[in-house]
Amino acid sequence: MEKIMDQYGETILKAIIFVALAGIIIFLCTNDGFVATQFQNALTNFFTNMNNLGGGSVTP
Repeated sequence: MEKIMDQYGETILKAIIFVALAGIIIFLCTNDGFVATQFQNALTNFFTNMNNLGGGSVTP
């Protein structure tokens, strides 16, 4: 076991960190996640402000 950890320990640690980061990113980017909600609000506000400036009707 010690030989395995000496040889592959760093690689195993990198894989665990990669999987954890991927899980966090997927969690944040789901439909109801923080990032998706903020992005949707930003787009809605942008198009609302552009409609108010020009008087036209543009939908995202």
